[in-house]
Order: sequence, then C-alpha cells, then structure tokens
Amino acid sequence: MNLLIGKRERKEYIIPHFHEDTSCGKTVREHWFENKTNNITLFISGECKTVDMMEKALNNNYKTVLLIGPTIAQSNKSLLVELKEKFNQEFKIFQLPQRPEGHSTLINNNLFFEDEHSVEGDYEWAQVIENATKSEIDFFKAGFLADVNLAKELTIEDLRNIPTYPDL
Repeated sequence: MNLLIGKRERKEYIIPHFHEDTSCGKTVREHWFENKTNNITLFISGECKTVDMMEKALNNNYKTVLLIGPTIAQSNKSLLVELKEKFNQEFKIFQLPQRPEGHSTLINNNLFFEDEHSVEGDYEWAQVIENATKSEIDFFKAGFLADVNLAKELTIEDLRNIPTYPDL
C-alpha cells in the first residue's frame, strides 16, 4: 500500500474472480483484515458462498452483519449455523424476501462489489475500492441499512430451517 504522509492512498481497480485457480477476491479481502481500523464488517451475499470470510471476520473480533436472500448454498449452511451459534451476539443475519443483486463487502475502510451473476454462476469481475472515502462508505452503509430495514433478522432456528440450493 502506498502511504501519503501517514494516510493511506485510496485505490480503485477491477479484478477477475479467478486467476490460475486462485480466487483474487478472496485474497484481496483476506488482506484487509491485517490492518483493523474498525470492528464491523458488512456482507451482502446471494447464496452465501463467502462464509469463510465471515468466519475470518468473527475470529478476528469483528462484529459481522450478513444480508442474504431466501435460499443459501447447501454446502455452507452448516458452517453458517455453527458461526451463528458460536458468535450469536457478534453475528447478525438478515434475510430479504428475494435474492439481493448487489453482492458486496465492507471490511474496515475497503469496499468490494461483485458484478451481477446468476445463482449457478460465479461473478466474473469485482470492483475494489481500498481506503474508500467517508462519503463512499456512508453511501454503502445507507443502502445496506435500507435493505436491512426490509429484511427479517434470523435466529439460529430460522437459519437451521432456511432452504438451500443444491451444491453450487
């Protein structure tokens, strides 16, 4: 990262999902946990394929809020339930009546936006904003909160009973 007189430089770029069997998005987001600037992570996920990122956040003492649709990936359901049981107060999960389209993540001051994709497909590209401005973060949080207000907060029992997609 470039440093400008003690401040981190804002960077914006586009990355592919995969490069030589490596998930570029996962690599970028894992790096963001190294320099903790706040203690909250926000995830908007359609099928909940990024449950490993949530696990990393919770294990690093981040309060984590997840916004999902009515159905999640079968392969990640058990880990999601385990995380909710272990970190019930730190891990809030909200369910929208329909699958959210704008899958994205806020970790510290960094934003990650997947391109739109179907349930069966992975995103191809993602927009990354490292060290986003306060107005960019506020804009993201406002949209996130608007969606949360339309969603139902899930209990552990609700999560156990959530429908699943076959392995994606």
